[in-house]
Amino acid sequence: MRTEYKDKIFLPCMAHQMNLVFGDIFKESNKYQDVSTKAIRVISFFHMSSFFNGNLRNEQMVIYQKVIALTRPGDTR
Repeated sequence: MRTEYKDKIFLPCMAHQMNLVFGDIFKESNKYQDVSTKAIRVISFFHMSSFFNGNLRNEQMVIYQKVIALTRPGDTR
């Protein structure tokens, strides 16, 4: 498209670019891959159990006065 519309400015999606950068870093480091895998397992544990997820939310409210969402990585496309 850039060659067809030379008068237009194309800005890359920052979220996609960051995902690519971190993807490359995690591919090169066994240490980061291991930590990432363990973090995903912990997050999945809380997502699969409404009981423990509720306990986590209650503790967050006591400590932080807010709930902090646990998110799992997903594809950008």
